[in-house]
Amino acid sequence: MTSDEKELRRLLHAVGPALPEPENRIAAVSARVRRTRRAWTGGALAAVAIGAALVAGLPGLVGQSDGGTPAAGQATPGTVTARTDGCDEPSSAPADQAGLADINNRLWAAGEARFADSFGETLTLSDRVRVFRKPSTEFDSWVKGEFRAACVEMANSVYSARGVQAILDRVEADRAFWESKGLAFRTLSVDVNGTITVGVDPNKVDRAQTELQARYDNPVVVEPQKEVAPATGTD
Repeated sequence: MTSDEKELRRLLHAVGPALPEPENRIAAVSARVRRTRRAWTGGALAAVAIGAALVAGLPGLVGQSDGGTPAAGQATPGTVTARTDGCDEPSSAPADQAGLADINNRLWAAGEARFADSFGETLTLSDRVRVFRKPSTEFDSWVKGEFRAACVEMANSVYSARGVQAILDRVEADRAFWESKGLAFRTLSVDVNGTITVGVDPNKVDRAQTELQARYDNPVVVEPQKEVAPATGTD
């Protein structure tokens, strides 16, 4: 920070009281993020956000393990297959965002504690919450009873969050193996539908796609990724 910037900050503090600190949601979100998506930056492992909405956009990329391929007539990953009664109640009032946040937090708490074999991820929309889960009659019944008056949608996921973590752990354990073959991962993620996505040297994308697909029984997407510069503080 330059001397001019420091002086400007001092003057701003002098003319009025400090603004209240915003609610710190970063720690809670980061804890969830670390379970499901990570990226390598040089030798360090940095947390990166996972997008649950990707499930709906990748219906054809379905893993072969852990019940990965939907049976005939079964909905593909991302498809909403059940809703609470509240979704059928028309309302002209604006959605209660605090209420949606509370539903989201309660889904995570119960999902991790009681339904870990099914619960995958949540997505808060403008007027509802969508929860991704491996189909489970028990979990769906709990959601419908617990949030009857609200709108919560239940969407298919091939893997639970626990299953996603198992895939991520397996690929991370192979890091040294791939580096020994000249295929260092610059980014790595696993989405709730089980798709492994890695970023590698743009000159090695084709080779990586072939070799990774041959090693893992999950769909693999390889993306060109320039080398990521380590983050540096400037404050």
